[in-house]
Amino acid sequence: SVRGEEIKLTKTEFELLELFVSYPDEVLSREFITNQIWRDSELYQHSRALDVHVQRLRKKIEADVENPRYIVTVAGVGYKFQAG
Repeated sequence: SVRGEEIKLTKTEFELLELFVSYPDEVLSREFITNQIWRDSELYQHSRALDVHVQRLRKKIEADVENPRYIVTVAGVGYKFQAG
């Protein structure tokens, strides 16, 4: 739940969140994430699919999507889940 409300996640959103919380405070490269979420990552490596899914996940768990507290973009690399 987020702010006391149950949220519904898609399969991909859940897998992303599970991956992020498995590596707290570590920068995960786009390549690593796409390889973990989509086994045939060549299709996703150069697409915006990852960004779209991260944005949708942020909308569900972040209080301020424009200034995310948990899922932070690391420019030119990927994303980091800030645990605390």
